[in-house]
Amino acid sequence: MKYLLSIWTVSLLLVAALLPVAAQEGRQLNYGDTVGGTISNSAYRQAYYFQGRRGDVISARMEVIDGALDPFLVLTDNAGNVLVTSDDGDGSGAVIPLLEIPEDNYYFLIATRFGHSLGVTEGDYELSLDRVGVLSGAGTFLNYGDAVVGSIDVQTPQVAYTFEARRGDIINVWMRRISGNLDS
Repeated sequence: MKYLLSIWTVSLLLVAALLPVAAQEGRQLNYGDTVGGTISNSAYRQAYYFQGRRGDVISARMEVIDGALDPFLVLTDNAGNVLVTSDDGDGSGAVIPLLEIPEDNYYFLIATRFGHSLGVTEGDYELSLDRVGVLSGAGTFLNYGDAVVGSIDVQTPQVAYTFEARRGDIINVWMRRISGNLDS
């Protein structure tokens, strides 16, 4: 147990060392993009930035393509505050399954390896970033393809959303109850 605690402490200290670099470097990543890279002893991290909007629900995944890389993924805000980290504890890749973006700003995904600069694994990876949907609220702006999670109750009997359409667009909208007794 002490061994795991010391590894966790060292990992957090190494993540903190990554933060100043993330704000100074990085390649742009957009929702829906998948990019590739290589982690090695000479390049043990690569930073990517994206513009997030408050309420966006995102997921990110770092998968090993080649080599013995032990992937580690870090998500920070523009000020360098760590929002979440992911290790590939089960060997399936480092995954941030669902995370709500707290405010409109730039965010950084840092692809690295377990142990960061002190790590010894190397390999090629693919990193993907997806916008899964948005959390709902009155006045939420939607893009085509968005999925929204919301709530309707006695105090809020309806929720309005806005979206931009062009003449001739054909749209499908559907609503599905995921809990409660709503007759949608």
